Amino acid sequence: MKPIWTLSGIVVMLVATYAPAREMTKREKAMRLQLERAELVLEQAKSEYEKQRQRYEEMKELKARGIITGDELNSAREAYERAKVALKEAQINLEQTVLGFVEEATHISIIRAQKYRAEDGTRRVRLTLKNTSDVKAASAAYKDVLSPQEVRALVGIENIFVSILKDGVLIGDPYEVRIPSLAYGQEVTVEFGLQRDAEEVTVRMKYLNKAEDRKVYLQKSGREDVVSVMSLQFAQEGELGSSVVFDLELERMAEDEKTFALDVVGLPSKYRYQFEYQGKQLSQVKFSQGMAKLSLGLRVWVPRELPEEEIGKPVSFFAVVADKYGAEQLRRLRRKLGGRQIREDDLKPLKLGYEVLELTPKGVGEIELSSPNLYYEIRPDQKLEMKFTLRNTGTVVLEDVRVEVDPPAQWEYRVVPEKVDRIEPQKEVPVKVEVTPPGDVEVGKYEVKVGASCEHEGKLVEAQEKNVTVNVQGKANVLGSALLVMLLVGIVVGVAIFTVKLSRR
Repeated sequence: MKPIWTLSGIVVMLVATYAPAREMTKREKAMRLQLERAELVLEQAKSEYEKQRQRYEEMKELKARGIITGDELNSAREAYERAKVALKEAQINLEQTVLGFVEEATHISIIRAQKYRAEDGTRRVRLTLKNTSDVKAASAAYKDVLSPQEVRALVGIENIFVSILKDGVLIGDPYEVRIPSLAYGQEVTVEFGLQRDAEEVTVRMKYLNKAEDRKVYLQKSGREDVVSVMSLQFAQEGELGSSVVFDLELERMAEDEKTFALDVVGLPSKYRYQFEYQGKQLSQVKFSQGMAKLSLGLRVWVPRELPEEEIGKPVSFFAVVADKYGAEQLRRLRRKLGGRQIREDDLKPLKLGYEVLELTPKGVGEIELSSPNLYYEIRPDQKLEMKFTLRNTGTVVLEDVRVEVDPPAQWEYRVVPEKVDRIEPQKEVPVKVEVTPPGDVEVGKYEVKVGASCEHEGKLVEAQEKNVTVNVQGKANVLGSALLVMLLVGIVVGVAIFTVKLSRR
Protein backbone atom coordinates (compact mmCIF):
# COMPACT_ATOMS: atom_id res chain seq x y z
CA MET A 1 0.00 0.00 0.00
CA LYS A 2 1.25 3.53 -0.82
CA PRO A 3 2.19 5.91 2.04
CA ILE A 4 -0.98 7.37 3.50
CA TRP A 5 0.37 10.72 4.73
CA THR A 6 0.56 12.43 1.37
CA LEU A 7 -0.34 16.03 0.54
CA SER A 8 0.33 16.78 -3.11
CA GLY A 9 3.01 14.14 -3.08
CA ILE A 10 4.65 15.38 0.16
CA VAL A 11 4.67 13.26 3.30
CA VAL A 12 3.00 15.03 6.19
CA MET A 13 4.77 14.42 9.48
CA LEU A 14 3.56 15.05 12.98
CA VAL A 15 3.75 18.59 14.19
CA ALA A 16 7.14 19.13 15.74
CA THR A 17 7.78 21.21 18.77
CA TYR A 18 9.27 24.65 18.34
CA ALA A 19 12.77 25.49 19.47
CA PRO A 20 13.03 24.76 23.19
CA ALA A 21 14.40 28.23 23.79
CA ARG A 22 10.98 29.72 23.03
CA GLU A 23 7.71 28.82 24.74
CA MET A 24 4.83 28.05 22.39
CA THR A 25 2.00 30.53 22.08
CA LYS A 26 -1.63 29.59 22.77
CA ARG A 27 -2.28 29.52 19.05
CA GLU A 28 0.65 27.23 18.43
CA LYS A 29 -0.46 24.92 21.25
CA ALA A 30 -3.97 24.77 19.79
CA MET A 31 -2.53 23.94 16.37
CA ARG A 32 -0.40 21.20 17.88
CA LEU A 33 -3.37 19.67 19.70
CA GLN A 34 -5.46 19.68 16.54
CA LEU A 35 -2.70 17.99 14.58
CA GLU A 36 -2.10 15.42 17.34
CA ARG A 37 -5.82 14.64 17.45
CA ALA A 38 -5.95 14.19 13.67
CA GLU A 39 -2.79 12.06 13.78
CA LEU A 40 -4.22 9.93 16.58
CA VAL A 41 -7.39 9.30 14.59
CA LEU A 42 -5.21 8.37 11.63
CA GLU A 43 -3.13 5.93 13.72
CA GLN A 44 -6.27 4.28 15.07
CA ALA A 45 -7.70 4.00 11.57
CA LYS A 46 -4.42 2.50 10.35
CA SER A 47 -4.37 -0.07 13.15
CA GLU A 48 -7.98 -1.06 12.55
CA TYR A 49 -7.31 -1.29 8.83
CA GLU A 50 -4.36 -3.67 9.34
CA LYS A 51 -6.38 -5.73 11.77
CA GLN A 52 -9.35 -6.12 9.43
CA ARG A 53 -7.10 -6.77 6.44
CA GLN A 54 -5.28 -9.61 8.18
CA ARG A 55 -8.56 -11.08 9.42
CA TYR A 56 -10.02 -10.94 5.92
CA GLU A 57 -6.97 -12.75 4.51
CA GLU A 58 -7.29 -15.46 7.19
CA MET A 59 -11.01 -15.87 6.52
CA LYS A 60 -10.33 -16.35 2.81
CA GLU A 61 -7.97 -19.27 3.60
CA LEU A 62 -10.46 -20.82 6.00
CA LYS A 63 -13.18 -20.57 3.36
CA ALA A 64 -10.93 -22.24 0.83
CA ARG A 65 -10.47 -25.16 3.26
CA GLY A 66 -14.20 -25.33 3.88
CA ILE A 67 -13.98 -24.45 7.55
CA ILE A 68 -16.20 -21.33 7.44
CA THR A 69 -19.28 -20.43 5.51
CA GLY A 70 -19.66 -17.81 2.79
CA ASP A 71 -21.62 -15.53 5.12
CA GLU A 72 -18.71 -15.41 7.56
CA LEU A 73 -16.33 -14.50 4.74
CA ASN A 74 -18.67 -11.76 3.53
CA SER A 75 -18.88 -10.35 7.05
CA ALA A 76 -15.07 -10.21 7.27
CA ARG A 77 -14.88 -8.55 3.85
CA GLU A 78 -17.42 -5.88 4.86
CA ALA A 79 -15.47 -5.12 8.06
CA TYR A 80 -12.31 -4.80 5.98
CA GLU A 81 -14.00 -2.37 3.53
CA ARG A 82 -15.32 -0.24 6.40
CA ALA A 83 -11.84 -0.05 7.94
CA LYS A 84 -10.44 0.92 4.52
CA VAL A 85 -12.96 3.80 4.18
CA ALA A 86 -12.30 4.97 7.76
CA LEU A 87 -8.58 5.06 7.03
CA LYS A 88 -9.15 7.18 3.94
CA GLU A 89 -11.37 9.59 5.89
CA ALA A 90 -8.74 9.91 8.64
CA GLN A 91 -6.13 10.67 5.99
CA ILE A 92 -8.34 13.34 4.42
CA ASN A 93 -9.07 14.82 7.85
CA LEU A 94 -5.36 15.17 8.57
CA GLU A 95 -4.74 16.74 5.18
CA GLN A 96 -7.61 19.20 5.69
CA THR A 97 -6.27 20.14 9.12
CA VAL A 98 -2.84 20.84 7.67
CA LEU A 99 -4.30 22.79 4.75
CA GLY A 100 -6.45 24.80 7.17
CA PHE A 101 -3.31 25.85 9.05
CA VAL A 102 -1.62 26.84 5.81
CA GLU A 103 -4.68 28.78 4.68
CA GLU A 104 -4.92 30.50 8.04
CA ALA A 105 -1.25 31.38 7.87
CA THR A 106 -1.65 32.84 4.37
CA HIS A 107 -2.17 36.62 4.48
CA ILE A 108 -2.07 39.62 2.15
CA SER A 109 -1.31 43.08 3.56
CA ILE A 110 -2.20 46.41 1.96
CA ILE A 111 1.08 48.31 2.20
CA ARG A 112 -0.07 51.51 0.49
CA ALA A 113 -3.34 52.94 -0.81
CA GLN A 114 -2.87 56.21 -2.68
CA LYS A 115 -5.11 58.48 -4.69
CA TYR A 116 -3.60 60.70 -7.36
CA ARG A 117 -4.59 62.71 -10.40
CA ALA A 118 -3.33 61.52 -13.78
CA GLU A 119 -2.09 63.83 -16.51
CA ASP A 120 -5.45 63.64 -18.28
CA GLY A 121 -7.15 64.95 -15.11
CA THR A 122 -8.77 61.67 -14.06
CA ARG A 123 -8.55 60.43 -10.47
CA ARG A 124 -6.79 57.10 -9.95
CA VAL A 125 -6.08 54.76 -7.04
CA ARG A 126 -2.81 52.86 -6.63
CA LEU A 127 -2.77 49.84 -4.27
CA THR A 128 0.40 48.07 -3.17
CA LEU A 129 -0.17 44.54 -1.83
CA LYS A 130 2.33 42.22 -0.13
CA ASN A 131 2.29 38.53 0.79
CA THR A 132 2.91 38.65 4.54
CA SER A 133 1.94 35.07 5.34
CA ASP A 134 2.90 33.57 8.71
CA VAL A 135 5.65 31.15 7.71
CA LYS A 136 6.10 29.91 11.29
CA ALA A 137 2.45 28.90 11.50
CA ALA A 138 2.70 27.11 8.15
CA SER A 139 5.88 25.38 9.29
CA ALA A 140 4.01 23.91 12.23
CA ALA A 141 2.54 21.31 9.86
CA TYR A 142 5.63 20.78 7.69
CA LYS A 143 8.60 21.17 10.02
CA ASP A 144 11.26 18.48 9.64
CA VAL A 145 9.69 17.60 6.26
CA LEU A 146 10.06 20.78 4.21
CA SER A 147 12.85 23.30 4.27
CA PRO A 148 12.08 26.96 5.10
CA GLN A 149 12.40 27.76 1.38
CA GLU A 150 9.86 25.07 0.52
CA VAL A 151 7.45 26.34 3.19
CA ARG A 152 7.72 29.85 1.77
CA ALA A 153 6.89 28.48 -1.65
CA LEU A 154 3.91 26.68 -0.14
CA VAL A 155 2.35 29.94 1.15
CA GLY A 156 2.57 31.56 -2.25
CA ILE A 157 -0.88 32.69 -3.40
CA GLU A 158 -2.31 32.28 -6.88
CA ASN A 159 -5.27 33.91 -8.65
CA ILE A 160 -5.94 36.91 -6.45
CA PHE A 161 -8.88 39.09 -7.56
CA VAL A 162 -8.89 42.69 -6.31
CA SER A 163 -11.67 45.31 -6.54
CA ILE A 164 -12.54 48.57 -4.78
CA LEU A 165 -15.96 49.58 -3.47
CA LYS A 166 -17.66 52.56 -1.88
CA ASP A 167 -20.87 52.00 0.10
CA GLY A 168 -21.09 48.51 -1.36
CA VAL A 169 -20.83 49.71 -4.99
CA LEU A 170 -17.92 48.92 -7.29
CA ILE A 171 -16.27 52.21 -8.24
CA GLY A 172 -13.02 51.01 -9.79
CA ASP A 173 -12.16 51.01 -13.47
CA PRO A 174 -11.72 48.16 -14.25
CA TYR A 175 -14.12 46.63 -11.76
CA GLU A 176 -11.71 43.80 -10.95
CA VAL A 177 -7.98 43.16 -11.37
CA ARG A 178 -6.46 39.65 -11.38
CA ILE A 179 -3.03 38.98 -9.88
CA PRO A 180 -1.78 35.64 -11.26
CA SER A 181 0.50 34.85 -8.30
CA LEU A 182 2.08 36.49 -5.28
CA ALA A 183 5.07 34.78 -3.65
CA TYR A 184 5.93 35.09 0.02
CA GLY A 185 7.38 38.56 0.74
CA GLN A 186 6.59 39.78 -2.77
CA GLU A 187 4.88 43.14 -3.43
CA VAL A 188 2.64 43.98 -6.35
CA THR A 189 0.96 47.24 -7.37
CA VAL A 190 -2.44 47.45 -9.03
CA GLU A 191 -4.21 50.57 -10.29
CA PHE A 192 -7.82 51.59 -10.78
CA GLY A 193 -9.54 54.60 -12.23
CA LEU A 194 -12.08 56.17 -9.86
CA GLN A 195 -15.58 56.33 -11.32
CA ARG A 196 -16.63 58.26 -8.23
CA ASP A 197 -14.46 60.37 -5.95
CA ALA A 198 -13.87 59.02 -2.45
CA GLU A 199 -11.59 59.67 0.53
CA GLU A 200 -11.79 56.07 1.72
CA VAL A 201 -12.70 52.83 -0.04
CA THR A 202 -13.22 49.16 0.71
CA VAL A 203 -10.62 46.88 -0.89
CA ARG A 204 -12.05 43.44 -1.64
CA MET A 205 -9.59 40.57 -2.19
CA LYS A 206 -10.72 37.10 -3.21
CA TYR A 207 -8.21 34.21 -2.97
CA LEU A 208 -8.04 30.64 -1.64
CA ASN A 209 -11.83 30.36 -1.87
CA LYS A 210 -12.35 33.24 0.55
CA ALA A 211 -13.11 36.96 0.30
CA GLU A 212 -11.73 39.71 2.52
CA ASP A 213 -12.96 43.30 2.75
CA ARG A 214 -10.57 45.94 4.10
CA LYS A 215 -11.60 49.57 4.57
CA VAL A 216 -8.68 51.89 3.84
CA TYR A 217 -8.10 55.64 3.80
CA LEU A 218 -6.64 56.87 0.51
CA GLN A 219 -3.44 58.82 0.96
CA LYS A 220 -2.94 61.75 -1.38
CA SER A 221 -0.12 61.49 -3.85
CA GLY A 222 0.97 63.66 -6.74
CA ARG A 223 4.09 64.02 -8.81
CA GLU A 224 3.45 67.74 -8.96
CA ASP A 225 1.78 69.80 -6.26
CA VAL A 226 -1.01 71.16 -8.47
CA VAL A 227 -4.47 71.94 -7.12
CA SER A 228 -7.22 70.64 -9.37
CA VAL A 229 -10.13 73.03 -9.97
CA MET A 230 -13.62 71.92 -10.99
CA SER A 231 -16.94 73.71 -11.39
CA LEU A 232 -20.26 71.98 -11.94
CA GLN A 233 -21.80 75.27 -13.12
CA PHE A 234 -18.96 76.18 -15.46
CA ALA A 235 -21.25 77.78 -18.09
CA GLN A 236 -23.80 80.35 -16.95
CA GLU A 237 -25.84 83.30 -18.19
CA GLY A 238 -25.94 86.66 -16.46
CA GLU A 239 -28.21 89.62 -17.04
CA LEU A 240 -26.67 93.02 -17.56
CA GLY A 241 -26.06 94.75 -14.25
CA SER A 242 -26.30 91.52 -12.25
CA SER A 243 -23.72 89.16 -10.75
CA VAL A 244 -23.13 85.45 -11.31
CA VAL A 245 -21.44 83.03 -8.88
CA PHE A 246 -19.43 80.06 -10.20
CA ASP A 247 -18.94 77.23 -7.69
CA LEU A 248 -15.31 76.05 -7.49
CA GLU A 249 -14.21 72.73 -5.95
CA LEU A 250 -10.50 72.71 -5.14
CA GLU A 251 -8.69 69.43 -4.47
CA ARG A 252 -5.06 68.89 -3.55
CA MET A 253 -3.30 65.53 -3.43
CA ALA A 254 -0.37 66.51 -1.18
CA GLU A 255 -0.70 66.25 2.61
CA ASP A 256 1.48 69.13 3.90
CA GLU A 257 0.46 72.73 4.59
CA LYS A 258 0.75 75.19 1.72
CA THR A 259 -0.71 78.48 0.46
CA PHE A 260 -1.99 79.08 -3.08
CA ALA A 261 -2.90 82.28 -4.93
CA LEU A 262 -6.24 82.77 -6.71
CA ASP A 263 -6.45 84.51 -10.07
CA VAL A 264 -8.68 84.97 -13.12
CA VAL A 265 -7.25 84.90 -16.64
CA GLY A 266 -8.92 85.97 -19.86
CA LEU A 267 -11.87 87.91 -18.40
CA PRO A 268 -12.35 91.34 -20.07
CA SER A 269 -11.52 94.25 -17.79
CA LYS A 270 -15.08 95.62 -17.98
CA TYR A 271 -16.16 92.59 -15.90
CA ARG A 272 -15.42 92.79 -12.17
CA TYR A 273 -14.85 89.67 -10.06
CA GLN A 274 -13.91 88.44 -6.60
CA PHE A 275 -13.29 85.06 -4.94
CA GLU A 276 -15.52 84.38 -1.95
CA TYR A 277 -15.45 81.94 0.96
CA GLN A 278 -18.31 81.94 3.45
CA GLY A 279 -19.31 85.44 2.34
CA LYS A 280 -15.82 86.92 2.64
CA GLN A 281 -13.56 88.08 -0.16
CA LEU A 282 -10.15 86.42 -0.47
CA SER A 283 -7.19 86.29 -2.82
CA GLN A 284 -5.36 83.26 -1.38
CA VAL A 285 -6.27 79.90 0.14
CA LYS A 286 -4.31 77.76 2.57
CA PHE A 287 -4.45 73.98 2.59
CA SER A 288 -3.61 72.85 6.10
CA GLN A 289 -2.02 69.48 6.82
CA GLY A 290 -4.36 66.66 5.91
CA MET A 291 -6.80 69.00 4.17
CA ALA A 292 -7.82 67.68 0.75
CA LYS A 293 -10.77 69.72 -0.52
CA LEU A 294 -12.05 73.28 -0.37
CA SER A 295 -15.18 74.89 -1.82
CA LEU A 296 -15.08 78.50 -3.05
CA GLY A 297 -17.21 80.83 -5.10
CA LEU A 298 -16.14 83.14 -7.92
CA ARG A 299 -18.51 86.08 -8.29
CA VAL A 300 -18.46 87.94 -11.62
CA TRP A 301 -20.35 91.19 -12.21
CA VAL A 302 -21.83 91.73 -15.66
CA PRO A 303 -21.57 95.35 -16.87
CA ARG A 304 -24.77 97.38 -16.91
CA GLU A 305 -24.20 98.35 -20.54
CA LEU A 306 -22.63 96.41 -23.37
CA PRO A 307 -22.58 96.89 -27.14
CA GLU A 308 -25.43 95.06 -28.79
CA GLU A 309 -23.02 92.73 -30.63
CA GLU A 310 -21.58 91.50 -27.30
CA ILE A 311 -24.93 90.64 -25.74
CA GLY A 312 -25.60 86.91 -26.04
CA LYS A 313 -21.98 86.15 -27.01
CA PRO A 314 -20.21 83.77 -24.53
CA VAL A 315 -17.09 85.02 -22.77
CA SER A 316 -14.57 82.29 -21.89
CA PHE A 317 -12.01 82.74 -19.12
CA PHE A 318 -10.06 80.72 -16.53
CA ALA A 319 -10.17 80.46 -12.75
CA VAL A 320 -6.57 79.77 -11.70
CA VAL A 321 -5.07 78.35 -8.47
CA ALA A 322 -1.28 78.48 -8.30
CA ASP A 323 1.50 78.20 -5.74
CA LYS A 324 4.33 80.72 -5.59
CA TYR A 325 6.18 79.08 -8.48
CA GLY A 326 3.05 78.73 -10.65
CA ALA A 327 2.05 82.36 -10.01
CA GLU A 328 5.47 83.52 -11.16
CA GLN A 329 5.13 81.43 -14.33
CA LEU A 330 1.79 83.10 -15.02
CA ARG A 331 3.30 86.58 -14.60
CA ARG A 332 6.04 85.70 -17.08
CA LEU A 333 3.48 84.42 -19.55
CA ARG A 334 1.49 87.65 -19.34
CA ARG A 335 4.60 89.73 -19.95
CA LYS A 336 5.58 87.51 -22.85
CA LEU A 337 2.20 87.66 -24.59
CA GLY A 338 1.66 91.34 -23.94
CA GLY A 339 -1.92 92.18 -24.79
CA ARG A 340 -2.69 88.92 -26.59
CA GLN A 341 -5.46 86.79 -25.12
CA ILE A 342 -4.17 83.85 -23.08
CA ARG A 343 -5.46 80.52 -24.39
CA GLU A 344 -5.75 77.13 -22.70
CA ASP A 345 -2.77 75.82 -24.67
CA ASP A 346 -0.71 78.58 -23.01
CA LEU A 347 -1.75 77.43 -19.52
CA LYS A 348 -1.31 73.68 -19.96
CA PRO A 349 2.51 73.68 -19.68
CA LEU A 350 2.42 75.74 -16.48
CA LYS A 351 2.45 74.11 -13.04
CA LEU A 352 -0.93 75.40 -11.92
CA GLY A 353 -4.54 74.32 -11.67
CA TYR A 354 -7.33 75.96 -13.65
CA GLU A 355 -10.90 75.53 -14.80
CA VAL A 356 -12.41 76.89 -18.01
CA LEU A 357 -15.50 79.00 -17.27
CA GLU A 358 -18.02 80.60 -19.60
CA LEU A 359 -20.32 83.56 -19.02
CA THR A 360 -22.94 84.70 -21.52
CA PRO A 361 -24.23 88.26 -20.91
CA LYS A 362 -27.95 88.50 -21.43
CA GLY A 363 -29.99 91.66 -21.85
CA VAL A 364 -32.99 92.38 -19.63
CA GLY A 365 -36.29 92.86 -21.36
CA GLU A 366 -38.49 95.28 -19.37
CA ILE A 367 -41.22 97.68 -20.41
CA GLU A 368 -43.19 100.27 -18.48
CA LEU A 369 -46.62 101.74 -19.34
CA SER A 370 -47.55 105.08 -17.76
CA SER A 371 -50.26 107.73 -18.09
CA PRO A 372 -50.74 111.18 -16.52
CA ASN A 373 -54.42 110.51 -15.84
CA LEU A 374 -56.28 107.34 -14.92
CA TYR A 375 -59.70 108.97 -14.23
CA TYR A 376 -62.03 110.54 -16.82
CA GLU A 377 -65.58 111.94 -16.93
CA ILE A 378 -67.54 111.87 -20.16
CA ARG A 379 -71.12 112.18 -21.39
CA PRO A 380 -72.78 109.23 -23.11
CA ASP A 381 -72.30 110.74 -26.55
CA GLN A 382 -68.60 111.57 -26.02
CA LYS A 383 -65.50 109.72 -27.30
CA LEU A 384 -62.61 109.44 -24.81
CA GLU A 385 -58.98 109.94 -25.81
CA MET A 386 -56.32 108.67 -23.36
CA LYS A 387 -52.59 109.31 -23.59
CA PHE A 388 -49.96 106.71 -22.53
CA THR A 389 -46.20 106.45 -22.66
CA LEU A 390 -44.29 103.23 -23.42
CA ARG A 391 -40.81 103.24 -21.87
CA ASN A 392 -38.12 100.59 -22.41
CA THR A 393 -36.69 100.23 -18.89
CA GLY A 394 -34.57 97.17 -19.80
CA THR A 395 -31.16 96.78 -21.42
CA VAL A 396 -32.14 95.32 -24.79
CA VAL A 397 -34.00 96.65 -27.80
CA LEU A 398 -37.68 95.74 -27.75
CA GLU A 399 -39.46 95.14 -31.04
CA ASP A 400 -43.09 94.80 -32.09
CA VAL A 401 -44.52 96.22 -28.88
CA ARG A 402 -48.30 96.19 -28.79
CA VAL A 403 -50.76 97.91 -26.46
CA GLU A 404 -53.67 95.72 -25.39
CA VAL A 405 -57.02 97.24 -24.35
CA ASP A 406 -59.72 95.42 -22.41
CA PRO A 407 -62.80 97.73 -22.51
CA PRO A 408 -66.28 97.11 -21.09
CA ALA A 409 -68.68 95.09 -23.20
CA GLN A 410 -69.76 96.71 -26.51
CA TRP A 411 -67.28 99.56 -26.10
CA GLU A 412 -65.10 100.23 -29.09
CA TYR A 413 -61.43 101.23 -29.02
CA ARG A 414 -58.53 102.14 -31.26
CA VAL A 415 -54.78 102.32 -30.51
CA VAL A 416 -52.51 104.74 -32.33
CA PRO A 417 -50.07 103.41 -33.36
CA GLU A 418 -51.30 99.81 -33.40
CA LYS A 419 -47.71 98.47 -33.05
CA VAL A 420 -44.42 100.10 -32.06
CA ASP A 421 -41.74 98.57 -34.24
CA ARG A 422 -38.71 99.32 -32.03
CA ILE A 423 -37.89 100.93 -28.69
CA GLU A 424 -34.27 101.44 -27.69
CA PRO A 425 -33.22 100.90 -24.06
CA GLN A 426 -34.23 103.78 -21.78
CA LYS A 427 -36.23 105.38 -24.61
CA GLU A 428 -39.97 106.08 -24.65
CA VAL A 429 -42.74 106.28 -27.24
CA PRO A 430 -46.15 108.05 -26.87
CA VAL A 431 -49.27 106.00 -27.56
CA LYS A 432 -52.91 107.17 -27.85
CA VAL A 433 -55.92 105.05 -26.92
CA GLU A 434 -59.41 106.08 -28.07
CA VAL A 435 -62.50 104.47 -26.53
CA THR A 436 -66.12 105.02 -27.52
CA PRO A 437 -69.05 103.88 -25.39
CA PRO A 438 -72.14 102.44 -27.07
CA GLY A 439 -75.10 104.75 -27.77
CA ASP A 440 -77.29 103.19 -25.07
CA VAL A 441 -74.62 103.29 -22.35
CA GLU A 442 -76.01 103.82 -18.90
CA VAL A 443 -74.80 106.42 -16.47
CA GLY A 444 -72.15 105.07 -14.10
CA LYS A 445 -68.49 104.19 -13.63
CA TYR A 446 -66.70 101.84 -15.99
CA GLU A 447 -63.19 100.36 -15.99
CA VAL A 448 -60.89 100.11 -19.00
CA LYS A 449 -57.76 97.90 -18.65
CA VAL A 450 -54.72 98.86 -20.69
CA GLY A 451 -51.49 96.82 -20.96
CA ALA A 452 -48.52 96.35 -23.23
CA SER A 453 -46.32 93.38 -24.21
CA CYS A 454 -43.83 92.00 -26.69
CA GLU A 455 -41.56 88.98 -27.13
CA HIS A 456 -37.79 88.90 -26.59
CA GLU A 457 -35.83 85.72 -27.35
CA GLY A 458 -38.92 83.60 -26.96
CA LYS A 459 -39.96 85.14 -23.64
CA LEU A 460 -42.96 87.36 -23.04
CA VAL A 461 -42.16 90.85 -21.74
CA GLU A 462 -45.17 92.54 -20.15
CA ALA A 463 -45.84 95.95 -18.65
CA GLN A 464 -47.84 96.33 -15.48
CA GLU A 465 -51.48 96.72 -16.45
CA LYS A 466 -53.22 100.06 -15.83
CA ASN A 467 -56.84 100.37 -14.73
CA VAL A 468 -58.54 103.51 -16.10
CA THR A 469 -61.83 104.62 -14.50
CA VAL A 470 -64.39 106.26 -16.84
CA ASN A 471 -67.32 108.01 -15.20
CA VAL A 472 -70.26 108.35 -17.65
CA GLN A 473 -72.53 111.26 -16.56
CA GLY A 474 -76.11 112.08 -17.62
CA LYS A 475 -76.94 114.68 -20.37
CA ALA A 476 -77.16 118.34 -19.19
CA ASN A 477 -80.81 119.99 -18.75
CA VAL A 478 -80.57 123.35 -20.70
CA LEU A 479 -83.97 124.88 -19.58
CA GLY A 480 -83.42 124.12 -15.95
CA SER A 481 -79.94 125.57 -16.12
CA ALA A 482 -81.33 128.83 -17.69
CA LEU A 483 -84.01 129.28 -15.03
CA LEU A 484 -81.44 128.68 -12.32
CA VAL A 485 -79.19 131.33 -13.81
CA MET A 486 -82.06 133.84 -14.05
CA LEU A 487 -83.02 133.17 -10.44
CA LEU A 488 -79.50 133.79 -9.28
CA VAL A 489 -79.32 137.04 -11.27
CA GLY A 490 -82.63 138.26 -9.76
CA ILE A 491 -81.38 137.56 -6.24
CA VAL A 492 -78.19 139.48 -6.88
CA VAL A 493 -80.10 142.50 -8.37
CA GLY A 494 -82.58 142.57 -5.46
CA VAL A 495 -79.79 142.55 -2.90
CA ALA A 496 -78.10 145.44 -4.71
CA ILE A 497 -81.29 147.60 -4.78
CA PHE A 498 -82.00 146.97 -1.14
CA THR A 499 -78.43 147.94 -0.25
CA VAL A 500 -78.73 151.30 -2.21
CA LYS A 501 -82.01 152.28 -0.52
CA LEU A 502 -80.64 151.47 2.87
CA SER A 503 -77.58 153.62 2.29
CA ARG A 504 -79.77 156.70 1.29
CA ARG A 505 -81.62 156.64 4.56
